[in-house]
Amino acid sequence: ATAPPARRHSRTRAAVSARVAPMSEVIPGLWVGGLAALLDDFRPLRAAKVTHVVSVVSNPEPRRMPVFIKGHYHACVHDLEASGEELLGHLEGATALVGQARRE
Repeated sequence: ATAPPARRHSRTRAAVSARVAPMSEVIPGLWVGGLAALLDDFRPLRAAKVTHVVSVVSNPEPRRMPVFIKGHYHACVHDLEASGEELLGHLEGATALVGQARRE
């Protein structure tokens, strides 16, 4: 018996992300998500009526947000091993943006 031929993975990034929930609602109106939420012309953000975004990424250059996003806090974390310390430095700014969004 011979092994079946190896299958080529022809899935596109969009096809894979469509099967994975791009965001989860933590409490009413507060969502947590990953890169998949920014794909497909920000469709998941639009569908959930998201107005403010907190980004925690390793890229120092902030991503350009669409016009329906009223506020964006960008936190760049370089060292994944020491990310807790780096994140702590961003906690005040991130929570301020979340608080502003919840008041609006």
